[in-house]
Amino acid sequence: MSGGGRVPGLCPPTLVSSTQPAAQARIYQRLPSRLAFLKLTAAEALPEVLDAARDRHLLTMKAIETLLGIQITATGQRQVESRLHFAKLPAP
Repeated sequence: MSGGGRVPGLCPPTLVSSTQPAAQARIYQRLPSRLAFLKLTAAEALPEVLDAARDRHLLTMKAIETLLGIQITATGQRQVESRLHFAKLPAP
């Protein structure tokens, strides 16, 4: 990637304090497309995880950890499915 590793068309990440709800809303709206751009399965779980973090007053790091856990599980499942497919094992 040229330009210091930036992806064309994507804004650089920003830090926003909790006192800027309009800025938080813009970031919230960008997150699903950014996760989808990275082809992350966790994008589907984002609204639920963020709502739970807000409702339960969870730390941002806990929400990130939850999303990563979802992604790791999905990636592991895809790897198993891919290996089984390419192994061409006979049907049981």
